[in-house]
Formats: sequence, C-alpha cells, structure tokens
Amino acid sequence: ARTYSSTQHISVNTLNMLAVKHLIKNRHTLTKTRSRHQIRNISSFWNSSNVWKRASNDTMRCLIGCSIGDLSAMYYLQTAVPDASMLVLMGVPMACGKDKSALINIL
Repeated sequence: ARTYSSTQHISVNTLNMLAVKHLIKNRHTLTKTRSRHQIRNISSFWNSSNVWKRASNDTMRCLIGCSIGDLSAMYYLQTAVPDASMLVLMGVPMACGKDKSALINIL
C-alpha cells in the first residue's frame, strides 16, 4: 500500500479511488463483524420511547422555526420590496426558515 506524507498533494479523485478500494476490500469483513448483540442494540434503539419523544420534539421545533423564518421573511419582502423577483421572494425566505430552525434547535 502506498502511503502519503502530509505535505504531498493528493487529488480528490485519488482520495475517492482509495476510499472505494478500501470499502470494496473490507466489505465482507464489515458485514461479518456485526454480531447478534449489536443488531439487538440497534433494534432496541428504534423501539425506545425516549428516542421517539426526542425526535418528535426536535421535529416540532424544526417545523416551528422554519415556519416563523419563512413567513416573516415573505411578509417583510412583500411589504418592503413588492417588485422583487420570484427568485428573491422564494430564496430568501427558505434561507431564513432554515436559519431560524437551526437557531431554535440549538437553543
């Protein structure tokens, strides 16, 4: 196997090729190493009511934040800049909704 020092320049294509070769080479060991105990832990994770409660709370906060950001930006743009293009009227509210959603999920 060829090793690269940290000062050598490696192209993205070379890195992708090396990653694919590694995955193909180790594919059979990745599937064989998963034990019944690990599979049981994964299924218990998805059957946990605490996981679903947290997921539902996160989803609710995400939807509320996105709605607040979208609607407030649309209202502002349509009242402050009524002759803006459709790209601006749709793009800016989407970005504001995403940002407001992220902010609410962080807090």
